[in-house]
Amino acid sequence: MIGLSSTAASHASVIGALEPTFEALGAWAVLRERISARGAVLMALSLVGILLVVGGGTVADASVGGDALMVVSVAC
Repeated sequence: MIGLSSTAASHASVIGALEPTFEALGAWAVLRERISARGAVLMALSLVGILLVVGGGTVADASVGGDALMVVSVAC
């Protein structure tokens, strides 16, 4: 809840879209599941898109700390 209150709603929703990427990376790291080349390219594109959206604009009520907390919450 701290991350949500410390960042813009638009940033939180876009960062929340990282969850499938973190799930795939977790399955690769823990369960040794394979990630196809297509999957890796799509994960990279989603990360680039999220970086462009979150880092590109200036939103008065957004903060780097709030964005970081949201990334950590999605990763867990």
